[in-house]
Amino acid sequence: EEPSVAHFRPEILPDLEALYATMGPHLKDRRPLIYIAASERGEGASTIAKAFAYYLAVREGEDCLYVDGNISSPNISRSADLPEIGLAEYLRGNDDFRLLAFPTELSGLSAVHAGDVRQHYVALSAERAKSFRDDATRDFRAVVFDGPPGFGKYSEIWAGLADAVLIVTAYRSTKESVVHRMTTGMNSAGIPISGLIFNKKEYPVPNFIYRRI
Repeated sequence: EEPSVAHFRPEILPDLEALYATMGPHLKDRRPLIYIAASERGEGASTIAKAFAYYLAVREGEDCLYVDGNISSPNISRSADLPEIGLAEYLRGNDDFRLLAFPTELSGLSAVHAGDVRQHYVALSAERAKSFRDDATRDFRAVVFDGPPGFGKYSEIWAGLADAVLIVTAYRSTKESVVHRMTTGMNSAGIPISGLIFNKKEYPVPNFIYRRI
Protein backbone atom coordinates (compact mmCIF):
# COMPACT_ATOMS: atom_id res chain seq x y z
CA GLU A 1 0.00 0.00 0.00
CA GLU A 2 1.42 3.37 -1.03
CA PRO A 3 1.54 6.18 1.57
CA SER A 4 -1.72 8.13 1.31
CA VAL A 5 -3.38 11.24 2.73
CA ALA A 6 -6.53 9.13 3.10
CA HIS A 7 -5.34 8.28 6.62
CA PHE A 8 -5.81 11.89 7.71
CA ARG A 9 -8.99 13.75 8.55
CA PRO A 10 -9.55 16.25 5.69
CA GLU A 11 -9.73 19.24 8.03
CA ILE A 12 -6.13 18.85 9.21
CA LEU A 13 -4.60 18.49 5.73
CA PRO A 14 -4.24 22.28 5.17
CA ASP A 15 -2.26 22.57 8.39
CA LEU A 16 0.03 19.69 7.44
CA GLU A 17 0.50 21.12 3.97
CA ALA A 18 1.39 24.53 5.43
CA LEU A 19 3.96 22.88 7.69
CA TYR A 20 5.32 20.94 4.73
CA ALA A 21 5.66 24.15 2.72
CA THR A 22 7.56 25.77 5.60
CA MET A 23 10.04 22.88 5.54
CA GLY A 24 10.41 23.19 1.75
CA PRO A 25 13.85 24.90 1.76
CA HIS A 26 15.27 22.27 4.11
CA LEU A 27 13.89 19.42 2.02
CA LYS A 28 15.23 20.96 -1.17
CA ASP A 29 18.82 21.24 -0.01
CA ARG A 30 19.31 18.15 2.14
CA ARG A 31 17.86 15.13 3.91
CA PRO A 32 16.89 17.01 7.06
CA LEU A 33 16.52 16.16 10.72
CA ILE A 34 13.50 18.09 12.02
CA TYR A 35 13.34 18.60 15.79
CA ILE A 36 9.83 18.97 17.24
CA ALA A 37 9.18 19.55 20.95
CA ALA A 38 6.52 21.08 23.16
CA SER A 39 7.13 24.01 25.48
CA GLU A 40 5.62 21.84 28.25
CA ARG A 41 4.13 18.38 28.64
CA GLY A 42 0.73 17.60 27.18
CA GLU A 43 0.63 20.07 24.30
CA GLY A 44 0.34 17.46 21.54
CA ALA A 45 3.87 17.56 20.13
CA SER A 46 4.15 13.78 19.76
CA THR A 47 0.90 13.54 17.81
CA ILE A 48 2.07 16.32 15.49
CA ALA A 49 5.54 14.78 15.08
CA LYS A 50 4.15 11.36 14.18
CA ALA A 51 1.56 12.75 11.80
CA PHE A 52 4.09 15.02 10.10
CA ALA A 53 6.65 12.23 9.70
CA TYR A 54 4.06 10.20 7.82
CA TYR A 55 2.89 13.22 5.82
CA LEU A 56 6.47 13.77 4.71
CA ALA A 57 6.60 10.18 3.45
CA VAL A 58 3.36 10.79 1.53
CA ARG A 59 4.49 14.05 -0.09
CA GLU A 60 8.10 13.08 -0.76
CA GLY A 61 7.34 9.55 -1.95
CA GLU A 62 10.28 8.20 0.04
CA ASP A 63 10.75 6.44 3.38
CA CYS A 64 10.87 8.76 6.39
CA LEU A 65 11.73 8.15 10.03
CA TYR A 66 10.02 9.07 13.30
CA VAL A 67 12.30 9.04 16.36
CA ASP A 68 10.93 8.87 19.89
CA GLY A 69 13.63 11.02 21.42
CA ASN A 70 12.06 11.42 24.85
CA ILE A 71 14.16 8.82 26.64
CA SER A 72 12.90 9.75 30.12
CA SER A 73 9.22 9.48 29.17
CA PRO A 74 8.90 7.46 25.94
CA ASN A 75 6.00 7.91 23.55
CA ILE A 76 6.23 4.52 21.82
CA SER A 77 4.93 1.65 23.94
CA ARG A 78 7.44 -1.19 24.08
CA SER A 79 6.33 -4.60 22.85
CA ALA A 80 7.95 -7.94 22.07
CA ASP A 81 8.00 -7.34 18.33
CA LEU A 82 10.12 -4.19 18.58
CA PRO A 83 13.95 -4.22 18.41
CA GLU A 84 15.67 -4.80 21.73
CA ILE A 85 17.77 -1.67 21.40
CA GLY A 86 16.54 1.87 21.01
CA LEU A 87 17.92 5.38 21.05
CA ALA A 88 19.10 5.20 24.68
CA GLU A 89 21.07 2.00 24.05
CA TYR A 90 22.61 3.49 20.91
CA LEU A 91 23.73 6.59 22.82
CA ARG A 92 25.30 4.46 25.55
CA GLY A 93 27.47 2.31 23.33
CA ASN A 94 28.44 1.24 19.86
CA ASP A 95 25.23 -0.38 18.62
CA ASP A 96 24.74 -0.29 14.87
CA PHE A 97 22.08 2.18 13.68
CA ARG A 98 20.71 -0.51 11.36
CA LEU A 99 19.50 -2.42 14.43
CA LEU A 100 17.30 0.46 15.61
CA ALA A 101 14.84 1.46 12.89
CA PHE A 102 11.75 -0.74 12.47
CA PRO A 103 8.91 -0.52 9.93
CA THR A 104 5.53 0.68 11.20
CA GLU A 105 2.18 -0.42 9.83
CA LEU A 106 2.15 2.79 7.81
CA SER A 107 3.86 2.23 4.48
CA GLY A 108 6.82 4.55 4.02
CA LEU A 109 7.26 5.29 7.72
CA SER A 110 9.80 3.67 10.03
CA ALA A 111 10.44 4.48 13.68
CA VAL A 112 13.04 4.28 16.45
CA HIS A 113 11.87 3.78 20.02
CA ALA A 114 13.42 5.59 22.97
CA GLY A 115 14.96 2.52 24.59
CA ASP A 116 14.71 0.95 28.01
CA VAL A 117 13.01 3.50 30.24
CA ARG A 118 14.24 1.64 33.36
CA GLN A 119 17.79 2.55 32.37
CA HIS A 120 17.13 5.88 30.76
CA TYR A 121 20.22 7.66 32.07
CA VAL A 122 22.47 8.43 29.13
CA ALA A 123 25.76 10.27 29.17
CA LEU A 124 25.31 13.42 27.10
CA SER A 125 27.47 12.53 24.14
CA ALA A 126 27.19 14.99 21.29
CA GLU A 127 29.46 12.71 19.27
CA ARG A 128 27.02 9.76 19.47
CA ALA A 129 24.08 12.03 18.75
CA LYS A 130 25.85 13.34 15.65
CA SER A 131 26.56 9.77 14.49
CA PHE A 132 22.87 8.95 14.89
CA ARG A 133 21.85 12.00 12.88
CA ASP A 134 24.31 11.22 10.10
CA ASP A 135 23.18 7.58 9.85
CA ALA A 136 19.48 8.42 9.99
CA THR A 137 19.60 11.17 7.38
CA ARG A 138 21.68 8.94 5.14
CA ASP A 139 19.07 6.19 5.15
CA PHE A 140 15.83 8.23 5.20
CA ARG A 141 14.47 11.12 3.18
CA ALA A 142 13.63 13.03 6.35
CA VAL A 143 13.89 12.37 10.08
CA VAL A 144 11.42 13.79 12.60
CA PHE A 145 12.90 13.81 16.11
CA ASP A 146 10.25 13.99 18.84
CA GLY A 147 12.12 15.67 21.67
CA PRO A 148 11.26 16.04 25.36
CA PRO A 149 9.23 19.09 26.44
CA GLY A 150 11.05 22.20 27.55
CA PHE A 151 14.72 23.04 27.21
CA GLY A 152 17.75 21.35 28.79
CA LYS A 153 21.19 20.01 27.92
CA TYR A 154 19.72 16.94 26.20
CA SER A 155 17.40 18.97 24.00
CA GLU A 156 20.17 21.48 23.35
CA ILE A 157 22.32 18.74 21.80
CA TRP A 158 19.57 17.41 19.54
CA ALA A 159 18.11 20.76 18.55
CA GLY A 160 21.64 21.96 17.83
CA LEU A 161 22.11 19.08 15.38
CA ALA A 162 18.77 19.66 13.64
CA ASP A 163 18.20 21.38 10.33
CA ALA A 164 14.89 22.79 11.57
CA VAL A 165 13.47 23.31 15.07
CA LEU A 166 9.71 23.53 15.63
CA ILE A 167 8.19 24.39 19.02
CA VAL A 168 4.65 23.26 19.83
CA THR A 169 2.52 25.23 22.25
CA ALA A 170 -1.15 24.97 23.16
CA TYR A 171 -3.05 27.93 21.77
CA ARG A 172 -4.67 30.12 24.46
CA SER A 173 -3.74 27.78 27.30
CA THR A 174 0.06 27.71 27.66
CA LYS A 175 1.43 30.56 29.74
CA GLU A 176 3.57 33.05 27.88
CA SER A 177 6.33 32.62 30.47
CA VAL A 178 6.59 28.90 29.63
CA VAL A 179 7.05 29.58 25.92
CA HIS A 180 9.46 32.42 26.68
CA ARG A 181 11.60 30.17 28.88
CA MET A 182 12.00 27.62 26.10
CA THR A 183 12.64 30.10 23.30
CA THR A 184 15.12 31.99 25.48
CA GLY A 185 17.00 28.76 26.15
CA MET A 186 17.20 27.99 22.45
CA ASN A 187 18.31 31.52 21.62
CA SER A 188 20.95 31.52 24.35
CA ALA A 189 22.36 28.28 22.91
CA GLY A 190 22.49 29.86 19.46
CA ILE A 191 19.83 27.52 18.06
CA PRO A 192 17.50 29.18 15.54
CA ILE A 193 13.81 28.32 15.86
CA SER A 194 12.22 27.65 12.48
CA GLY A 195 8.69 28.15 13.73
CA LEU A 196 6.08 27.88 16.46
CA ILE A 197 3.13 25.51 16.05
CA PHE A 198 0.03 26.67 17.89
CA ASN A 199 -1.91 23.51 18.60
CA LYS A 200 -5.55 24.52 18.99
CA LYS A 201 -6.54 21.00 20.04
CA GLU A 202 -9.76 21.28 18.07
CA TYR A 203 -9.41 17.86 16.47
CA PRO A 204 -9.43 14.47 18.17
CA VAL A 205 -6.12 12.61 18.33
CA PRO A 206 -5.89 10.57 15.11
CA ASN A 207 -6.17 7.04 16.44
CA PHE A 208 -4.38 5.52 13.46
CA ILE A 209 -1.18 7.24 14.55
CA TYR A 210 -1.16 5.58 17.97
CA ARG A 211 -2.43 2.27 16.63
CA ARG A 212 0.31 1.97 14.02
CA ILE A 213 3.38 3.47 15.67
